[in-house]
Amino acid sequence: MEKTAARLGVPDLIGEIDLLVADSATGRLWVIEAKNPTGAVAPHALIQHIQKFTTRYRDKLLAKAATVAAHPNQAAAVCGVTGEYDWRVLPLMVTRTIEPAAFLADPHVPYITAERLTAVLANPADPEPGWIPATEPAH
Repeated sequence: MEKTAARLGVPDLIGEIDLLVADSATGRLWVIEAKNPTGAVAPHALIQHIQKFTTRYRDKLLAKAATVAAHPNQAAAVCGVTGEYDWRVLPLMVTRTIEPAAFLADPHVPYITAERLTAVLANPADPEPGWIPATEPAH
C-alpha cells in the first residue's frame, strides 16, 4: 500500500488506510481506521485493550491523517475528486461495537460504530474527539 500511495502522490504513508473519503461539498477528507475489537471485561484486559487502541491504532491513524494532510489534493484524486479544494483532513475511528478508548479524558480522535458511519459523514458539523453520540430526531 505504501508504494501504491507514493506512486499516486501520497508519499511516506505508514500502513494502509482502511477507508479514505473525499467530500468536495464539505471540503472534508476522511481518513478512517476500521477495527473489530474484542470485548474486555477484566480490569487488566480492559487496560491492555485501551493501551492497544491509544498507542497502536489511534497514533497510527493520526500519522496517516498527517500524511494525507500534507498531500490533500493527491489523496482526494485517489478518491476520484480532482481540482483544488481547501481540504480539512479528519481522522475517524470506526468500530463494530462501542469502544472504551473513546471515553478517555483526551481521546484525540472521534469514534463511531459502523452502523452510524453514514450519518456522521453526512453531518455538516465536524466531529469532536471522543465518542460521537447519536443525535435524536427533533420532535
